[in-house]
Amino acid sequence: MEKDRTRRYASAGELTTDIRRHLSHEPVTAGRPSLAYKAGKFVRRNRAMVTGLVAVLAVLIAGIIVSLVFAFRAQRARDEATAVAEFLQEDVFAAIDPYSRGSQQVPVKEILDAASQRIPSKFGNTPLHEASIRKTLGALYWKVDEFEEAERHLMRSLEIFTRERGREDPRTIEVVDQLGRMY
Repeated sequence: MEKDRTRRYASAGELTTDIRRHLSHEPVTAGRPSLAYKAGKFVRRNRAMVTGLVAVLAVLIAGIIVSLVFAFRAQRARDEATAVAEFLQEDVFAAIDPYSRGSQQVPVKEILDAASQRIPSKFGNTPLHEASIRKTLGALYWKVDEFEEAERHLMRSLEIFTRERGREDPRTIEVVDQLGRMY
């Protein structure tokens, strides 16, 4: 009854042998088609549909992977921004707290110097955070005409960004641009 000739009995004698084996509770040579056999037949009959489904599945998987990569990068950027904001709030702006200093004004350079001293202990294990902070401090030193300190921070930031992200990274290029404008 099988349509595939290779899966049929070659003779009536083979059928008789299989019936005897069945009655003796022995394994028979004929059996149900395997799942792989059925799947192969289905794919041959529906080649266009299967090809389309495989293509759609491949696009979906690629989309998921790309989305996860972008989500990971966005999370890393949020973490870096949070670390920078916390550093500025807790370490830089805390130095100008009017309650702890009385009515005495604090020079900007003194605030920046205090923040600079805290960088190694605060960001020793997170080089990209350190590079971002140094880039910001370099720009601030530059704005108050402290060029040597600005250059020191910007060069360290450039070194870290180049090592961690490469020369083509936008942040590396921004630091090079800042250095160029400062010079």
